[in-house]
Amino acid sequence: MAPRRRPPEPDEPSPERWIISYADVLTLLFALFAVLYAFSITDVVKAEQIVHSLRTSFGDEARAGRQPDALLGSVPITPVVTPRLPDSGDADRPAAAEREKLELLGKRVRSATEKAGAGRGVAVRRSEEGLVISLAATIFFDGDSTRVSHEASSAIDEVANQLLRVPNHVRVEGHTAGRGGDAISKARDWRVSSARAVAVLELLAAGGVPTHRLSASGFAAERPLMSSGTPEGRRANQRVDIVVLRASHPDPTAE
Repeated sequence: MAPRRRPPEPDEPSPERWIISYADVLTLLFALFAVLYAFSITDVVKAEQIVHSLRTSFGDEARAGRQPDALLGSVPITPVVTPRLPDSGDADRPAAAEREKLELLGKRVRSATEKAGAGRGVAVRRSEEGLVISLAATIFFDGDSTRVSHEASSAIDEVANQLLRVPNHVRVEGHTAGRGGDAISKARDWRVSSARAVAVLELLAAGGVPTHRLSASGFAAERPLMSSGTPEGRRANQRVDIVVLRASHPDPTAE
């Protein structure tokens, strides 16, 4: 039979006294973590409720009756800043401004070339790359020549004056209608289209367009607008296109 435990003497400390200290530690730990949690959250209402509940639990009734703003004291509340998402319209504004600029340039080119007497030989259209100013070879060149006719050169001067209004890069493209499928004819088309593109480029440069914005290409009959099987198609395909590209080309000589 187990020995009976004797009761403690009246002046002897109780062996369960440690439970009181343990409970105090747990209470303090709970209060610590509750306060830390209040610091970490950004919900003002919840923070006020937690602080008010803690003060009430610890017997601070006088303070518990105060206003919520006073209860918070110096508790820092970090505001939540919601990042502003980019508006889809913001991304479209530069592109829209570029389109409007090129449309205005096209109207000015039409007006200027009509005053110069070459309106029927100039067509303006938009493309994916930008604005295309198309010069009819039958108007701007004499026969099979690769030199711009004297009468039409004033119209190119007017185009150059309008190009000075914009900073865009300009690509001059020469096109022919094709003379046949033999190698000699194709080689001649390449030479003619390239030479005509360079001739127009030289006039643009002489009109003041910075040369770092200019380039020339010859495409022969590889990029027709219409079928060359008809006289109208051949006339439409024999052209020099001045392509004003959308992207601006920086001046390498600028400081």
